[in-house]
Amino acid sequence: MRMRLSNRTASLARLAKLRPVNVGARERWVSIAGGGLALAFGLRRRGWAGGLLSWLGSYLLLRGLSGRCLLYRTLGVTSARANDGGLWGHYTVHVHERIQVRLPREAVYRAWRNLELLPQVMRHLRVVRVDGNRSHWQARMPPGLRARWEAQIVQDTPHARLVWRSTPSSRIENRGEVRFRPSVPDATEIDIDLYYRLPGGMLARLLALPFGSLSARLIRQDLERFQEFLETREAPSEVHDQGLGREEAMPRHG
Repeated sequence: MRMRLSNRTASLARLAKLRPVNVGARERWVSIAGGGLALAFGLRRRGWAGGLLSWLGSYLLLRGLSGRCLLYRTLGVTSARANDGGLWGHYTVHVHERIQVRLPREAVYRAWRNLELLPQVMRHLRVVRVDGNRSHWQARMPPGLRARWEAQIVQDTPHARLVWRSTPSSRIENRGEVRFRPSVPDATEIDIDLYYRLPGGMLARLLALPFGSLSARLIRQDLERFQEFLETREAPSEVHDQGLGREEAMPRHG
């Protein structure tokens, strides 16, 4: 009986991995608590009653830990929300930096818009690869971690503003906006906002302060390198525009 229950639970686990999350965070905690109690009572009892409680407890535990319910899937219902942070919730880190570059904003915008150029200048970026209307990013994150995500530009105002966000399949959810403003004659102010959504609820809140400060330091250093690169190594006429920046539209590259 125990062996059959074990095999049944393993089969349910394999099926659950293939399905999208359809159980909300609060309901998952209830399932975990109820499943733990049912499993504890089931293991103490013998016969069919103990086996039934053990199976029910195992199922509820699996339901709560995975966030997937086979019954919900059969009925076509869900209690999960689009912005559900999972069992531990989430926390958003915001990084804001600005810097001035002694070049017209048209040249600064075109250099930034050439996404595959950025890793050559910014050390926290390892790879940026453009593929159709999306881009693949690999970055170094504190402390010594690496992050990967897919992104797309959602708004492109030539020479003035870029807004982007990660795609739903990305491991780290993030979004950002960079603005190019005229400053003193023939100079441009780069004003950037970055948002990282960290999983972990209260734990993420404890880690948010050092993570945010380290991220701000990395972004500041990279902006200074970008400034130096444009001011000392590239003339405005040599900056590639990729055929972009001529009219406001949904860009071909993300």
